[in-house]
Amino acid sequence: MAPGDPVIARTLARAPEARGLPQTPGGWRTLLGIGLPTQAGPAVSEQSAVQIATVYSCVNFLSSNVAALPLCVFKREGKSRKKATEHPLYRRLHSLANARTTAFQLRQFGFAQLMLRGNSLAFASRTAAGRVLGLFPMRWDYVTVDRSAGDRNLVFRWQPPGTAAQSFKASELWHSTGLSMDGVLGVSPIAATRETFGSALAMQSYASRYFANGAVPSIVLKHPAKLGGNPVEQDAAYQRLRSSFGAAYTGEGQHRAAILEEGMDLTVLEVSPEDSQLLETRKFSREEIAQIFGIPPHLVGILDKATFSNIEQQSLDFVLFHLTPWLVALEQTAERDLLSEAEREAGYYIKHQVDGLLRGDTATRVNAHRVAVTTGWMNRNEVRELEELDPAEGLDEFLVPLFMGPEPVDGATDGANQPGARPQPQPIGAIPKAPPARAELPASTPEDAPRLLPARFLGPVLEDAFSRLVRAETRELRKLLARELDPAGTEAALGELYAEGAAWSELASKILAPALRALAGEVPELETARRIGAAVGRHAVASRQALTGALAGGPAGLRGRLESVIATWSERPVASASEELRRAAGEG
Repeated sequence: MAPGDPVIARTLARAPEARGLPQTPGGWRTLLGIGLPTQAGPAVSEQSAVQIATVYSCVNFLSSNVAALPLCVFKREGKSRKKATEHPLYRRLHSLANARTTAFQLRQFGFAQLMLRGNSLAFASRTAAGRVLGLFPMRWDYVTVDRSAGDRNLVFRWQPPGTAAQSFKASELWHSTGLSMDGVLGVSPIAATRETFGSALAMQSYASRYFANGAVPSIVLKHPAKLGGNPVEQDAAYQRLRSSFGAAYTGEGQHRAAILEEGMDLTVLEVSPEDSQLLETRKFSREEIAQIFGIPPHLVGILDKATFSNIEQQSLDFVLFHLTPWLVALEQTAERDLLSEAEREAGYYIKHQVDGLLRGDTATRVNAHRVAVTTGWMNRNEVRELEELDPAEGLDEFLVPLFMGPEPVDGATDGANQPGARPQPQPIGAIPKAPPARAELPASTPEDAPRLLPARFLGPVLEDAFSRLVRAETRELRKLLARELDPAGTEAALGELYAEGAAWSELASKILAPALRALAGEVPELETARRIGAAVGRHAVASRQALTGALAGGPAGLRGRLESVIATWSERPVASASEELRRAAGEG
């Protein structure tokens, strides 16, 4: 830090005291927004890093998705859990943080601060009794932390430009951190990996300068003799030549052919983007930045290595291994900073509702509700509440499949009459109170019983398998539709996609195999494999025929016709499941 630096001198003059101010050159550069130096050249700060498109995409994606998840206050009462909607904090975290800021805005801003600066702060306005009245976001780059009284008595000094400094105790703030090296304050990802961002900024700057010059590389003009007699004339001639050549062959005239006189020669100095592998290097930089933020590349538009066979697994990994730790960290800091000790002991706690991730996926959400209801761990009114529908009379009973009731003993047909038997939920179909005895099943012999199981119990399983197959198939076809389409090229691409042994065929086999194996029962493995292959083949033939039929109208409107075909596939899972059940019944 230069003692005579006028900027730092003015900052020190305004500061009421020096405690908590940066003590290193790097700290001052960060505080003043200058950024940290890198070997690539550009200084890196949070402001400059956001100018990189991949950084902006990562921060925006993460902060928006985390903020979109409902964050609710719950209360434990014995074995039950319920939303504590009467608690003042519930509304602050769920809908309005304060009179001017929504809960989404507060949490999106806070998580963006975590991603860029490693820390987020919000001031909690409280009543005399300690209840939170409002939450107000605070920029971390306006904060200095006084640790002179120890890490258990931190003081946060907040001073936006042009205002007087204000001091806050840790108990007045909601403070969340990212990765920490001391267990108290988080580390800025931008500062910790600044060389990566410095390289990205350098490449971005080079590409901008190159294309600003009309993609014309740097050149040297060579003259066989001296320009002018004495040094003054040489300088004047040099300036005239440079300005006249620049005016004629750069800017609007940058693509004109250069006319050289007096034996002058032109030499290219700069390495071309192709020779410097600019595109490949920038692509690697994008992937490296996505890795720093823990985001699968396909979620920020990097689709080079994405296939419909791995993209679903990458999305699951993102939720399990990256998003979940952040959600847990936010929940725990919110409980620590926003709930009193008495409230925590009374059973209040704060938790995200991750089901919010399915809000835009109607098919997956409805299927999850169906499984919850038909397996008996949710009733229909609870599902209606999740969908923000009013409860309906008669839908509070829990349904269970008939085959999940208790085993009858001593020939009895009503498990509810046995000593110590549990009360039976209403079964699906709403008929008997308990499952019928095995003797009442319409199977003449024990050997015939397995044939009845698929039709009664495996239909939903098969529908789910074919639904997942159609979703994966649709994703791959949409990648094909993103290209320039012509009938001949599209037909060839469809042939490659649905070819036997291709990647799609292997994925289809993996998706359908568990359900079709259960359907086959005790059939030998070789025969089961044949049935799986046949089912995949039938599905592929039907898809290809439907899509090929849309090619007949020529290139005009081709994309729209293919989209129309794909849009009709919502009913295919039910039809395909019924077809497999019918074939299984016929093959025995």
